[in-house]
Amino acid sequence: MRKFEIMTDSTANLPKMMIDVYGIHVLSMRIIVEGEEYPIYNKEEGVSLQQFYDMMREKKDMSTVTITVDQAYKETKEILLRGRDILYIGFSSALSESFDSVCQAFSELQKEFPDRKLYAVDSLAAALGEGLFVKYVVEMREEGKEIDEVYHWALQNRLYFCHEFTVEDLFYLKRGGRISSTMALLGSTLSIRPILYVDDKGRLVNLGAARGRRSSLDNLVDQMKKYAIAPENQTIYINHGDCLEDAEYVADRIRAEMGVKDIMIQVLDPVIGVHAGPGTVAVFYYGEHRRKRIAGDFHTHIFIVNPYSGGQTFTDELRKQLDEIEGLNYYIFTTRYPGHEKELVKQILNMFEGEKLRFYCCGGSGTMRNIMNGFDDISDVEIAFYPCGLTNDFLKVFGEDQVRFKDIKELVYGEVIDVDYIRTNHGICLNTFSTGLDSVMQKQQENYYLLYLFGRNLPYSMSLIESIFKSKPHEIELSIDGEVSAGKYTELVFGNGFVLGGNLFLDNDTDVQDGTGCYCAVQMESKLGLLSYSRNIKKKRFDKMTDYLFRGPWHHVLLRRRDGKPLDVNQDGEIVRNVVEWELELVQKGLHLVVPKGVTL
Repeated sequence: MRKFEIMTDSTANLPKMMIDVYGIHVLSMRIIVEGEEYPIYNKEEGVSLQQFYDMMREKKDMSTVTITVDQAYKETKEILLRGRDILYIGFSSALSESFDSVCQAFSELQKEFPDRKLYAVDSLAAALGEGLFVKYVVEMREEGKEIDEVYHWALQNRLYFCHEFTVEDLFYLKRGGRISSTMALLGSTLSIRPILYVDDKGRLVNLGAARGRRSSLDNLVDQMKKYAIAPENQTIYINHGDCLEDAEYVADRIRAEMGVKDIMIQVLDPVIGVHAGPGTVAVFYYGEHRRKRIAGDFHTHIFIVNPYSGGQTFTDELRKQLDEIEGLNYYIFTTRYPGHEKELVKQILNMFEGEKLRFYCCGGSGTMRNIMNGFDDISDVEIAFYPCGLTNDFLKVFGEDQVRFKDIKELVYGEVIDVDYIRTNHGICLNTFSTGLDSVMQKQQENYYLLYLFGRNLPYSMSLIESIFKSKPHEIELSIDGEVSAGKYTELVFGNGFVLGGNLFLDNDTDVQDGTGCYCAVQMESKLGLLSYSRNIKKKRFDKMTDYLFRGPWHHVLLRRRDGKPLDVNQDGEIVRNVVEWELELVQKGLHLVVPKGVTL
């Protein structure tokens, strides 16, 4: 005996044999033709769909009738009285009110049958796309899966059922308000055929257009080749609006080019057909997540916001911008304390296990560094840098294009380039690793944090002056790419980018894809000399610092204090303390960085 009942709508377009064999309960929608009402599905007789397409071609006045609450209540109660739990897979709520009607009926019946399980899943699907979804659910039940397991699987996997449509006669799309009269006339005149798909909200939307009937059919196959997952192991469903020859053409191409053996072809349910018309051809399969068509290869967009950088106002504004991007699946996580980003990343990876994610750093250089350190392996991670911190130094390598990173839509629709990053024996960073004056100054800036409310210059200047008088040179043992040396250094900076602290230039430019960075070593004990150094390096007057500033390329570095004491360092604005020996390596093209389309280095 089956463990629970599966209920769906007549819009699932399932063949009567399958309905009978698996005991699927079908709620029938109805269609009205010139005032006369017809059920779409009859349990005893099935239904002949051909008659409806004959009426459509005669351009008869036709409309559809949704499933009512009373209808759903009555049919559901009959099942419950037999002591059965119910899993309902419903027609997309974006295309019909049927799902809401069934949910209302379930809500009322749950009070009458508190011990029964009544689960409703909005398939966000239509026609045989809904039917294919039901097929997978039925198979899970037949394998002995419990209703709770099947229900949760359905919620998690419904957006992997892909739909692509094309139509022959634009009259029906015009009548349904999906295209204008002008567009319908122009399309018909130029033989333009729209390509449509069902998006992640269950809506039928335009994907593109093709010139001519054969081209539009070929496009359906091309879309499937692009997005289907292991199609040779699937049963592919095809609907047609009384145009079997065209459906067979598409099926033959799918068999020949994708190794598919099992294809089911069915006349399109007229509830959908009324809006799409005769000549409609649709292909359904299990494939890549539907959002891939909207935002590249990524299913879920994760925004990690440092409120100390942007504040609550920034977060609210970000949410408004993201809501304007159609179909974008996103989550915003806000840090609660310094370094929280690392913990958040690990929690997010557990929460979205198995999903493909794109991460967005919404903060400054330190936020980016902490997000990067949340991953055990960064080689497969793609990260976007949405700058809203005090310093966003790495982005300066993009020159004038760095302003484009402040447009969140450009990043959502962006592309990936590979850039270098700095790996150490105690964490990774993107832009710079420094010790000495800069690390002292970073610690001092924390004391003047509130002054940043009045601008950056005052707290920066005060912390710089205090740091100059507090910093002391240390005897450092260095090995830079195998060349060993020792000296008394006030400042050591190893850069991937070429700007430190917002306005201190390590070089005139840099290549962040060649695996080689630039280092600066300062041997200056005079306090006045350090003030002069800070002014000169801001203005890139390297020729005036040759007596105490030493620069060169680096790839691999070892360093330690000669006295064996810990060496505190600054990694992109985050202080790392109590480490005696440091090892650095510039990893060539090790980070997948999301950039606005067309941005190059």
